[in-house]
Amino acid sequence: MLVSCLLCRSDWLKTFHALENNDDDTASVVAFKDYVTEHWVDGDKAMWNHFDNPGPRTTNHVEGWHNKVNGLLTHSHPNIYTLVELFQKEQAVNEVRLLQHANGGRRRPKKMKYRVIEDRLVQLKQQLLNTELEVTEYADAASYLIKLGQ
Repeated sequence: MLVSCLLCRSDWLKTFHALENNDDDTASVVAFKDYVTEHWVDGDKAMWNHFDNPGPRTTNHVEGWHNKVNGLLTHSHPNIYTLVELFQKEQAVNEVRLLQHANGGRRRPKKMKYRVIEDRLVQLKQQLLNTELEVTEYADAASYLIKLGQ
């Protein structure tokens, strides 16, 4: 979520109360209400809210690593020894990369389009925190930026 839980609390509560006051008690609607309550109202909001997260907003980097590991494997169900060897090689590569960075080596820069989107999101977040934007204005602008990145 691009908007802080605290900033959108009143909007979120209005939506939740509208859902809660819905008189439809069919099994699928009750199941949906239970899901929303369990995961989005009573659940750990830090798990799904990334407003204050300075790191990645998605899991694309993890998916990329997973794709790399799958490409290095020669068959779909490797034995434990093959996996340990693969992880040891991966660790060695990453240790070398960390040493290179620690000694002045340059990281591959993000693509310009993603740097521009990231900078604009930081500006929007600051405007929201400075109350220059309403929550809905911020959410609209941020969602537009994220759509551009796809």
